[in-house]
Parts: sequence; structure tokens; C-alpha cells
Amino acid sequence: MTAPPPPFFVVGGTLAQDAPSYVRREADSELFRLLRSGEYCHILTPRQMGKSSLMVRTAADLRAAGSVAILLDLTALGVNVSPEQWYRGQVRRMGRQLGLEEEVESHWRTTTERGLGAYQRWEAVLTEILLPHCNGPVVVFIDEIDIVRSLPFSADEYFAGIRQLYNARTGNPALKRLTFCLLGVVTPFELIQDPRHTPFNVGRQIELRDFSEAEVTVSLARGLITARRGVRAVTQLLRRVLYWTGGQPYLTQRFCEQIASDSDALHPRDVDRWCRLTFFGRADRIAADDHLLFVRERLLRGGADLAAVLIAYQEMLRRSRSFWRRGRGLDDAKEENPTTASLRLSGIARLGSDGMLLPRNRIYRTVFDEKWAASQMPEAEGRRLKRAYRLGIIRALIGSGTVTAAVGGLATVALLANARARSAEAETRRQLYVADMNLAQRALEENNITRALQLLERHRRAPAEASRFEWRYLWEQCHQAAVSLPTQSGGVSVVRFGAGASELLAMDAATLAIRSFSLNGSAGQERMPGIPLSGKALSKGTLSPDATHAARCFGDQCEISEVSSATTIGRFAIRKDSVYALALSSDNRWLAVGDIFGGITIWDVRREKVQHTLVREGALPTAVSFSPDGQRLVLGASDSTVRAWDCGSGREIWHKEIGRGNIRALGFSPDGRVLIAGVRDGTVYLLDAASGETVRTMKGHTASILAVAVSRAGDTVATSSKDKTIRVWNRNTGIAGRVFRVENPATTLAISADGKWLVAGGKAGDISLWRLGDSESIEAPSALSHPLSSVRLSPPDGRFCSAIDNTGRLSVWEVSSRRVVFTTKFDAPPILTSTYSPDGRRIAGSADSNAVVYDASNGQILSSFAIKGNFIRAMALSVNGELFATFDGNNGTIQVWRTDTGEMISDCHVSKQKSVSVLAFAANGESLIAGSADGSAIYVIHPRNGHFQTIRGGHTGVISEIVFSTDGRHMATVGHDAFVQLWLLQNNLPVKPRMLSGHTAEIYAATFFPDGKSLLTGGADRAIRVWDVATFQEVLALPKHQSVYSLQFEHNHYRLYSTDREGTTRFWGSTTDPPKK
Repeated sequence: MTAPPPPFFVVGGTLAQDAPSYVRREADSELFRLLRSGEYCHILTPRQMGKSSLMVRTAADLRAAGSVAILLDLTALGVNVSPEQWYRGQVRRMGRQLGLEEEVESHWRTTTERGLGAYQRWEAVLTEILLPHCNGPVVVFIDEIDIVRSLPFSADEYFAGIRQLYNARTGNPALKRLTFCLLGVVTPFELIQDPRHTPFNVGRQIELRDFSEAEVTVSLARGLITARRGVRAVTQLLRRVLYWTGGQPYLTQRFCEQIASDSDALHPRDVDRWCRLTFFGRADRIAADDHLLFVRERLLRGGADLAAVLIAYQEMLRRSRSFWRRGRGLDDAKEENPTTASLRLSGIARLGSDGMLLPRNRIYRTVFDEKWAASQMPEAEGRRLKRAYRLGIIRALIGSGTVTAAVGGLATVALLANARARSAEAETRRQLYVADMNLAQRALEENNITRALQLLERHRRAPAEASRFEWRYLWEQCHQAAVSLPTQSGGVSVVRFGAGASELLAMDAATLAIRSFSLNGSAGQERMPGIPLSGKALSKGTLSPDATHAARCFGDQCEISEVSSATTIGRFAIRKDSVYALALSSDNRWLAVGDIFGGITIWDVRREKVQHTLVREGALPTAVSFSPDGQRLVLGASDSTVRAWDCGSGREIWHKEIGRGNIRALGFSPDGRVLIAGVRDGTVYLLDAASGETVRTMKGHTASILAVAVSRAGDTVATSSKDKTIRVWNRNTGIAGRVFRVENPATTLAISADGKWLVAGGKAGDISLWRLGDSESIEAPSALSHPLSSVRLSPPDGRFCSAIDNTGRLSVWEVSSRRVVFTTKFDAPPILTSTYSPDGRRIAGSADSNAVVYDASNGQILSSFAIKGNFIRAMALSVNGELFATFDGNNGTIQVWRTDTGEMISDCHVSKQKSVSVLAFAANGESLIAGSADGSAIYVIHPRNGHFQTIRGGHTGVISEIVFSTDGRHMATVGHDAFVQLWLLQNNLPVKPRMLSGHTAEIYAATFFPDGKSLLTGGADRAIRVWDVATFQEVLALPKHQSVYSLQFEHNHYRLYSTDREGTTRFWGSTTDPPKK
């Protein structure tokens, strides 16, 4: 069978040298020409601008022209390395690319014996090995140079040496054949402190500009042309793509891929639609999109004064161009001014033809708008702006008071000013609350729990605010841990559960003392005393998987002890202060020690002798783990490799390179078949332990993985990360069911034998426990075997859930117990649609021309009647269940019936052209509201006489639900156009609609919080959004799960229920009150 052709468009990553969607720019010919002539070059540009793809393509062109091209990616070398390892890693990769590995290794050893430093040996390999063995020009591309800022040593010598190789050309003509090209997302002043030694002022800067219309037409149009899309249509589509992206390479390729995958994308409006759904109108749109996240993080954490950067950015947005003008050559403001550099290297701004800074494209301009910039202002600057805002209110009140006094007298002035002041104060308070909730959520997303609590504390003493759903939800998220154990002053090296499920052991990272704790949070007792360490002596310790034995390395020795008796059973000599990774086998037979020199020693604990010494030169052993049977040792290293050895023979079984960067955490499944590896980029790999092949990857963390734990059942994997989260994954599906936030990154994890508890500890010394048995969701009863639709939670408390399966049977079940209350019979007419009464006591179902009202608690039929000639498309029950409204899809009539007799008491024909998609009785029962299927109209009907009034709607698609606040003051409509419309109710009429945008797909569900101050909505974009009714602003976005089909609050509590299409109900919030203060 012939393999399918590779896709034309590639989004993200480095394009292959023969990729058909590669767009040649002016920089391609310029870079090739300059490198070919021996000029040093550098490309310092934002991420996802195509610099690495340009490097690969230029390298291929240079090779075709007779040059030797060497490609180095500095991130592959790691950052937890010594200068020796870092420089050696570079020359080994150079030698490997040129087939000179043996020569490079031999020369490195020779120069080491001569006493040369690491950089001197690096230079010697270049000048004494590589150049003599290569004919013609040699070009060395060094990519990701910004990684040097994370090295534990200064890289000034490195860049100064590259400059010196250029200057030495005069005395050594052979060096004219050696040329460097440096690439990265950084400015020269961020890399090297002394500009006299920088290579950037002897090289040529290559400007990597956005795609032009001519460039994309030549390179990308052919990937979009189909039988339905001709050249003219494709040209129009590409112009619209550039209208939004401005030619930014990643975004342009991403849009084109979307068009190519959608055969119905024929018009520019299709580009607009996709742009809106993907990038606009979402509170979490930045966090949910990796590219936007890149831009945000580089802008906010670029190293420059954040307040200055944001003020400059706001000024640029207001003027649509910056007030900085371009200086002269490469030494102008864009290079020397950190504020300008931060704006440019984030990618959010670009230089115009006149040297002015401009917003890079319309997407960035819309997403990162003035409101966003203001919300990111550092706290001190934010307080100054708030004070100015309040002062403006006061001045406005004083000014308005003066005018009023001149007209109506001083008494009137005082009353009006007082009323306005109170109104302004209340409005300011509301705005401050919304802003603080948004900031608190963002702080939680960044796992800054302390900051989130500070923001929440501002509103804790105001009962009207601290009783709201969003405040209580955020408060609960800040207090996820069930138990917090006493802090260990020296940090926590390792945690393990003891033989009893109620005991926990922790080792102090500084003294290696071991303490035991009970799960109720008591202080516990010392099980093994600490080891007196002098000065800066290094120590490393670990516990065996069953916590019965401890290995403690300090100074030049490592001892093995029984924890129960605190007696030493073995002692081994090691190189002083050299231990980096440590592990004990499950049977306590083997001890593995990885040292900072790259060596791994396997000790036989019983015989107190070395079993094997394994050498891994050029890489630091960052993690070691034994298989459950103790027969294999697995090593993770700083060069992204994982290796497995047989403990008995010392034979290497396999080795694999995974991810990018250090392998920081390893763990086995209980059966030993699966190896879990955590990588520096935040990815968790599940590997076949026998072969090392990747079985699955689990992504969700945004920073390096620090620890891994696996349940005894093997189905649950817990991982911790530098992003200050702990994720609990289902190993079989790769889905993270729960996410716990921590104030400090957890460096050690353990799961109890019964799988009910998770414990975490870290360098800060805190130990936290979480209950894993507390489910956040309940699936539909297994007895419901057919696919479900029309899933609804019962009002007003969500106690029951109903659904119609694909056979037309209506089922109602109790959510908490999954007990099926009733299911309509097989021989009954198939149910097409259903609805609950507002009090949840009745549920009605329609079957073509038949309507049946059931008692929701037991399925008893309360009434049943035929509606002649009707095809019921929508229906509703009144609050007390006395009235039943239907919409006839055949003749467009809305009819109201008595449920006890089946008598029709009113009917009205609202429109000949428009269909009705939803009906709802107002809370007071005095009006019936209907929403049109095209979203353009709202009908307000008097249920007893059929009189109605048409109100213009604001939706452009099906209105899917209408809900009312319990105080009767507001109504909300949601629709398939992804918009929410919030109405004020006056005299039973909806007035003053406000459109709320944030969702990116159809909205199916809505509900008001019991106090009427918050509105919650959910739908196909899998997000639940919380809106502040008073300010019309989004105040909270709950984490995504499946599509949301129904929302309901638990009665008299603050717990939210949401249900997806499969009938799985998820819980949000807690029923317990926060502690009083």
C-alpha cells in the first residue's frame, strides 16, 4: 500500500529542507550570500518567525554550493551541566555530523592532559581537527543561543572566543574559512555584559521580516487550490489571511492549514469566522493557545522594566505607532533600549518602514488590547492608576456639584452629590471585584497561591462578595490540600507511605533525618536522626519503595540503614560530594549512585561491593530508577537520553532519546511493563520498558517535570512540575483527571497503597496530602447503554438528570447514586424532546403529536394527551406545573395547555416564516418567552389569552436556552452563535439587552447563581464562563472538560453541576463554608 503524501502545510517546528510550504524571503538570499562570503551573521528574532527553518534551508544550499555546514542546537546540551560537559557536548555533535567522532574524542583527551581549559579545548578542536579535515568554507550555525542565560556559569568567554576567532583571521588566513551564524530570541545585551567582547558588533544582523503578499502567493497558493477553490478564490483568501496575520509566519501557515483542511472555506468571511472562533472573545484565549502564550510570556518576562514596557505598549496602541524613532545602523534604540527590545522580541511589535514601532498584526492588536495591558500592570503601578481613577471620580463629583449648586441651590447639590458619590463608589467596588477575581484566577493559573489569596482577602469581609460562587470557587482552589504537615526546615528529599496506610515517612533534604507522620496532620516522631554535616558538604538521600530501608550519602560515604531499627547494614565509599542521583531497588538488593562526572555505580547491598560501574560521558545522570523486580536499572540524563541496563550483567538493553532537555523523573508501573519519564519541556512519556519505544505522551505541564509516582494498581500516574502543579493522570487514557496547585514546586511524590492518598514534598519543606478518592465527576448509569441526547439536569438543585437515548426512550436518574428512577417503555412512542418544570417535580416528554407529563421522582404519568396535527419542536412547563406550552413545528403555532385536563387555553401564531427553538415560563408564571430559531426575535406571550409582543433579538443563530434569575430581575438567552444576551426584566418585558462575548462555539446551557448576581454559561467550546450581571464582564472561566449541555446549582449550596452529552456530571465548588475570620 502506498503511504499517503505528507501534508503541504506544517504548523510549528522546523520545516524540512524540502517542505513545499517553505516561503522564501529576502533574508534567504541575503543570509546565503553573506555566509558564503565569510561574513559572521546573527538572527535575533521572536519565536515562530521561521529562523530555524531558514537555518536548515540555508545549510542545505551551502552544502550544495560546496561548503560544510554544521548545525548546533544549544538546548540539546541541557543547562544543569558544567563548562566541561557543555563545551564537550558541542564538539562531540560537530564530530558526529562530520564523521570525525574518534578524532574529536582523542584530541579532547589530549588537550585535557595538556591542562587546557574547556573553552581552549573547544577552540582547539575547531582549528586543529575540523578545519584541517574539511575542504572549503565551514559554517557553524548555533541555534537557541538564548539558552545560555540559564547556564550555571557565564557564557561571556564563549561569545568573546567566537569574536576572537574573527579577529584572528588577520594572522591566520585559515580562519577565513570558518564562519558562524548565531540564532536566538534574545538581544546582545542580554547575552554578554561587556560590549567590547561581543561577536554581534563584528557580524551582520539579518532582518527576518513577515511574509509579503507576493511571497505567500508564490509559495502557499498551490497548497490551497482545489476543484472548488480556483486561483482567484485562493488569492482572495490569502489576502484575508494577511489582513489578520500581517504575514507573521506561524499564524499564516496555521490559517492556511485550516483553509486546506476545510473544503467549504471559499470566501474571506470563512477566514474571519475561523479567526473569531480561534482567537477572539475568550477570557482564557491566551492561556489556551501556545502561540499567544509564547508572545505573552516573552513580553511579561523579558527582563526589562515591566511597567515601562506596558506603558510603552499602551502608548503604541493608542497612537498605532511608538514615539521611539529608529537610530543609526544596528546600534539604534531597538538594540540598546530594553523596553523596545522586549516589545520587538516578544513579537508583539514590529518596525515600520519609517522606523516607528507598530502593532505586528490585527490578531495581536485585538487579543493584547489596552484592557489586557492594564490588567498586567505591576501592583505598584496598578495602585497608582487606581488612585488616579478614584481622584478623577471625586473631581467629577465636585465639578458636577458646582454646576448643580448654581442652578438648584446648595441643598440639592448636597443630595445629588451624595447620591452620585454612593453610586460611583458602588460601581468602583463592583469593577474592583471583577478585576480582582480575574487577577486571582490568573495568579492561580501561574500557581501563585499567595497572590491569589491576597486578592481574595480584599473581599472576604464583604458578605455580598465572599458569598458569590466565583469567590468561593477560587478560595477552594487555594485550599486544595486536605492535610498540610509540619514544615521540614531543610526541605524534603523524599516522601514515602509506610507499611500501614496511615503512616507517612519524609526525609529532610539537609540533615537526612527521617520523620514519620500520621495522615491526620500530627507532628509525628523522629525515626532516624540526622547526620551532622560541616560547612558546605553535600548530601543526598532516598528511601526504598516500601520505605523499609534508607540510603544516605554524605561526604565520601554512603550508608544503607533499616528504618525500623535505625541501624546501618552497609557502608560504601564514594567520590566526595559527587552524588547527583540515587535509587534503591524494591528488594533492597541494589543501590544505584549517579555522580556529577557522568558515572553510574551499581552496588550489591548485601555483599557491600560494587556490582557494575557504568560510564556516561558528556551527560549528567539526572534520574535513576529500578524496575519493580530489581533486574533492570533505568537512567535519565541531561542529554535527553534514557538508558536501560541489566543489573546482573551490566549489559545495556536499550537507549532512546526523548523530548528536549533533562530527564528529571522516572518511575515504573507495578508490573514493570511501562516506564514513565518526565522531561524538562513538561511532557510525560510512557515507554515500553522492554524496548524503550514510546507508548503514549501526556501533555499538560508547562515546565520541567520534577517527580513521578504510580499507584499500586498501575492505573494512576501523578506528576509534579516546576509550573507548580501536580497532575493526576489516567495511565490508560492519558487524560489528567485532577490538577492540584502548590505554592512551591513539589520534588517528590508518593501514592498510598490503597490509592486513596497522594503526598508531595519539596525543597521549601512543605508536605501536603490530597484525597484521590474524592471524585469530581459521576458518569451516567451503566444501564443506559445507548447513545444519549437532550441531557438535562433537574432544577432547582441538579439532583436528577434526564436524557433521551437514540431509541427514543426517556430516562431519569439520581446523579449522586446513579440510580435509574425510571425509563419509558420500549413499546411507548419514542420521545423527541423533554423539559422539566422550574421546581423540578415534573418532567414532560413529547412524541410527535403526544405529550406526557411524568412525576420526576418516580416516573408516574400525571397526564397524557394528544395534540392533534402537531409536531412538537419545543415545550415548557410552568413553575407549578399547571400549564404546558408547546410549539407546533408544522403550522408555527404556540399553544398553552392545562396539564391536568389536556385543555388548550390559548394559542398564537407568532410568525409565518420563523420557527421557535426554545420556550420558557418566567419565574412568576405571568409570561411565556419564546426564542426564534434564527435568533432574530424574542416573543413575550401572555399564556392565558395568547396575546404576544415581538422584541428584536440579537442572536444570529438558534437560541438554545432561556433562563431567569430567581429575583425576577434578569433574563438571559444563549445561542449557537456563541453569544450570550443579558436582558433586564421590566413589567414582564425583557429590555436593554447586553451582548456578552467570550465563547467560541455553540452555547447550550445557562443558569443564574441563586443570588442573581452571576450568570454561568457553557457549550461546545467545553468552557464554563461566569459573568458578573452588574458589570456585564466575564469574572471567571472554569477549566475545560467535555461539551456542556446542562448547568444547575445544588439547592441552598454553592456547588455547581455540569453535564456533558454522555450524561457525565461534574461538580464545581464546595458545599462547605470558608473559615470565619
